[in-house]
Order: sequence, then structure tokens, then C-alpha cells
Amino acid sequence: MNGKDISVRGLVLLFVVTFANVFPVAAKPSSFLPGKFKCKSYFHLRYSFIENDAKNKISEDHWSLRRFKLAANWQINQKTSLCAQVIYKKNNYSATDADIFLQHAYLKFYIAKFLNLKIGQFKPPFGWERFQPDYRLPNAERSQAMNRLIPNGALGESFVRDYGAQFFGKLTSSFQYELALQAGSGANKSFSDKNFPLITARLSYKRSFKLPASSKKIQFL
Repeated sequence: MNGKDISVRGLVLLFVVTFANVFPVAAKPSSFLPGKFKCKSYFHLRYSFIENDAKNKISEDHWSLRRFKLAANWQINQKTSLCAQVIYKKNNYSATDADIFLQHAYLKFYIAKFLNLKIGQFKPPFGWERFQPDYRLPNAERSQAMNRLIPNGALGESFVRDYGAQFFGKLTSSFQYELALQAGSGANKSFSDKNFPLITARLSYKRSFKLPASSKKIQFL
């Protein structure tokens, strides 16, 4: 829902369906498979009820396709992979409804554990949103606090992606970094030097440990 739906209340139902198809070219699933191609898709359905009140003179309910995403990953060789993802959504009172948009498309070059390179269209490495993909959301929407911490978060059809290059890697078993230089004008838009350069970086600490009297592990981030 967008700003027009000021008085949205009631029930939000979320259905997530995820399926994946893997096409290996070798017999051992645990070994590295050059040329391995993976395809995954999922979608969120949302039911919204708009209640009649002083600010909103209508009372209605409707279903919407909040997001349908199709992602592909091709492991070209041991040092190179290609990733791409498209999105389609409908009936969300949004300017980006009923169109197919390319969300990300990039090449990854694995140079060393501490130094790797990503080139193409992708999210700036900034904000808590980067730690939680859409298919892991507990409901259909992110909080406004998280959305507003994303560079280019209000550029519509860019879907918070941008063009550029990013270095990333692990400094230790727990610390990892990301440093990106991007256009600043947003993906799926004409190039502009108005906001160039967009430079973002992130240093994160991640550690797993066992709970007392339990065999389960949890992660601290």
C-alpha cells in the first residue's frame, strides 16, 4: 500500500511459496560444479481491508500480488558467477504495478577470501535491510525505519538498486566488509551525475554459538 491508503487497518495475510530447480552437470552434489545453474522463485499475496472513517470515505477489501520474484544464479567457473533477478507485482496502488522490472544483474569475481569483486546492478551495501531478504520477512512489508535507511530508497522502479562496483570479503572468520562505488541515480533509470558518486560501506561481525543445555546454534550479528 502507498500513501493513499492512510487508514489501512485489519488483517494482512501472507503466503510465501518458494521452489527451486537445480540442474547439476556432475554426479557429486557436494563438489564444485562448473556451469551449475540455479533458479528460484517466490511470491507474497496480501489481503488488505480499508475501513471507512473520517479520513477515508471508502470501505473495501482486496487482494494484491505484493511481489513475485524470479532469480537465477549461474556458476560460470570456480572464480566467476552471474546473478539476476526480476520482480512483478500488481494491485498495490503503486506506480510500479503490472510491469516486469530487473532488480539486480551482476557478475561476481572470487579473487581471494579477503578480496572479491561484484560489478553490475545491485543494492548499496548499507542498512539492516541487507541482512534480511524478502522471502524471510515475517510479514509482507518492511518497517519505515528500515526502508529510510536504504540509499535511493524512494526511487520507485530502481527498487533500491544502483549501477556500480563493489569490493567485499572476510577479514577474519567473524568480520566481513563491503565497499561500493555506484552511480547514485538508481537502477532502471537514465544515468545522471547529479548524485555521483554514491559511496557506501559496511563492516559486520557475525558469530555462531550454542545455547546453554541445547544443541541448537544461534547467530549474533
